[in-house]
Order: sequence, then structure tokens, then C-alpha cells
Amino acid sequence: GIANTGKVCAQIAADTILDRFEPYQELNNPAYFFRTAFSEAHRRIQRTIGERRGGAGAGAVFMDQNCLHYAVAGDIRVAVLRGGELIPLSKGQTMDVLAAQAYEDGKLSRQETIWSMEEKRVWNYLGQDGFHEIEICEQPVRLKAGDKVLLASKGIFEELSWRELEDILIVTASLQELAERIISAAESKENPQKENGSVILIQKAGGINEKN
Repeated sequence: GIANTGKVCAQIAADTILDRFEPYQELNNPAYFFRTAFSEAHRRIQRTIGERRGGAGAGAVFMDQNCLHYAVAGDIRVAVLRGGELIPLSKGQTMDVLAAQAYEDGKLSRQETIWSMEEKRVWNYLGQDGFHEIEICEQPVRLKAGDKVLLASKGIFEELSWRELEDILIVTASLQELAERIISAAESKENPQKENGSVILIQKAGGINEKN
């Protein structure tokens, strides 16, 4: 089934990125690492699923000392909660975001851009033929003690507003508990069209990173 293929694709993407990361203690060139790991994941998914249609969105973050680097393929959002405010870092690769970028780069005419923006499909999933470039932070994001980093898939950020996410995240609780609260808040919307939601929270502590 499709859900099953999706699960397989997501598992391959996660395994590939982790396998590629294993030999490193630290990354001197996170952007290069992300690009090579994501394209390897893309190839592995295509080899595994063959003719079946499927793919996976993926988000990855790398934190060293006080800096955060991230990469996104597909519609995943990365944000930082600082002082009770959720600051979006990534745009998420929906058709409209990529079309606007292509228009700025002179690759699409205005007409094509408008057409693309109306067509809100995500076309940059790993394992799908349209896959080409990942979204990477141009400059590392400087973190402060107490910052919480959020990665969320469509099933979360299409159901919950930034305000609702902020209200959950400012409560004092373990990251595990906060992640569970986000999932149940998204599920309580009971939207029949809802996609599966995934969320990862990482806290920048005084020198140590706690992760769930």
C-alpha cells in the first residue's frame, strides 16, 4: 500500500543520513554533507521502490556549540522557539516557494510562476523524479541557551497555527512531553484530510543538547 511505501521511504531516508553521519565527530562543511547525504538517500529510495510511486520529505539539523545548520527536502518546517516566540527558519519546499525562487533566478516566466503557485503540490520529495535541490540555511543560525529547535511535518503545521505551537512550547515540561502534546493537539483537530504528523524537538542547554 501507499502508506507502507511512504514508511519504507522515510526509513531509508533516515537510515541513509545517519549512516553517512556516523564516521564524523563534527562537520566542517555541513552544506556539503547534507547535499551528498540527501542525494544518496534519494538514490537508495529509487533503487528500493523501483516502479512504485513514493517518496519522503526529510529534515535534518546539525548543532555544534552555538550554531545550528539545517537541510530540508519536501515540506518540512524548521523553527526556533526563543523567549516564547517561534521563529521560522525554513520555508518548506512547496511548489509556491520553489516557483518564487525559480522566478527570481530567471528560470520561470511570470505566467509559469503564477501557474506553479496555484499548484501547491510538493514536488521535491526524496525518491521522486522531480527531486533536485534541498533547502539549506545559507548562514548557520546562532543559538542561545534555552532555545528549542522544532522540526515539524505537514500533519503538524497545517493543523496547528504558530500561535498554538507557541502556547504548547512555552509550558515547562520535558521535550518528550511537549512533543506528545503537539501530536495530540494536531490529532484533536480531526481533519479527515490530515497527513501523518511528525515532530522533533531539540533543546539548546548550557553547553549540552538534549534531544527527543
